Amino acid sequence: MEETTPEPEIPVLEEPKLPKRQLKKWAQWTIVSLLWLAVLSPFIVVYTMLNISDDGTLPGFEELENPQSNLASRVYSSDGVEIGKYFKQNRTNAKYHELSHWLVEALVATEDSRYYEHSGVDARALGRAIYGQLVGDDDGGASTISQQLAKNLFNTAYKGNTVAKSKMERPW
Repeated sequence: MEETTPEPEIPVLEEPKLPKRQLKKWAQWTIVSLLWLAVLSPFIVVYTMLNISDDGTLPGFEELENPQSNLASRVYSSDGVEIGKYFKQNRTNAKYHELSHWLVEALVATEDSRYYEHSGVDARALGRAIYGQLVGDDDGGASTISQQLAKNLFNTAYKGNTVAKSKMERPW
């Protein structure tokens, strides 16, 4: 019989373990850092968004309170009789008290049923819209009448500079 020599044992190198004290400090530091990040990140995001958006393209308060409107130009004869109109959009200004109560109620009912319950952002509709986007269910949007007005005023005043354009203007 042949004599077999035992193979030499290869030493297994073990990774050095961190002492419990050092591991505990590392865990505490990580938890504190994550908490600070969770607390500060909304403020950092809002601050960044405000600084990025304040590039002079947003309308001022004066322009928002007194928006320009595409009213029709009327042409009158020398005796004061209207003989025609020129317009891109045939609009006529009306005072709020001239509108029918039912017109206002119909607008609120169809566009923003919780109009009187929020201050411009409908959190419940926003949550529903986000959930619908995540699961692929398109049950409706989350824009309120206030947001639609702001979008229309912004698009009218800054047609060429807007990021949000109407669906008809988008190529897709």
